[in-house]
Amino acid sequence: MANITKYRGRWVAQVRRKGIAPRGKSFDTKADAEKWARQLEAEVDRCGTLPDARVAASTTVAQIIKRYQQEITPLKRSAKSEHQRLNALLRRPIVYRTLTLLSVFGHSLRRVCAPSLDLTDFKPPRSGSDPRSP
Repeated sequence: MANITKYRGRWVAQVRRKGIAPRGKSFDTKADAEKWARQLEAEVDRCGTLPDARVAASTTVAQIIKRYQQEITPLKRSAKSEHQRLNALLRRPIVYRTLTLLSVFGHSLRRVCAPSLDLTDFKPPRSGSDPRSP
């Protein structure tokens, strides 16, 4: 279901569906916001996912690394060593997972680990301060 609200003089449409990352966009008119939300909801109803989610569901990390090796790595001065590092990474089983599985895995890992981390005493260093000073 779409949620359309007025925020700072613009209309904001937000579409939330279970199992799909929420999407939002702002518009000048309420009619444009409603039209966009209807189109997005129709796409989800028709396909079960959003267009970019379908690409993520069929793309593995290995495919991205291989494409990077072919297109970007040869242009670098450190091409040989980078190629070796990427090949070592390609030997890991996690690179054959799809992008959607990785994001779900990361989310569940954060949910499991976050309660055990006590960050109440953590204070980030001040900008400009020397971390080596007492």
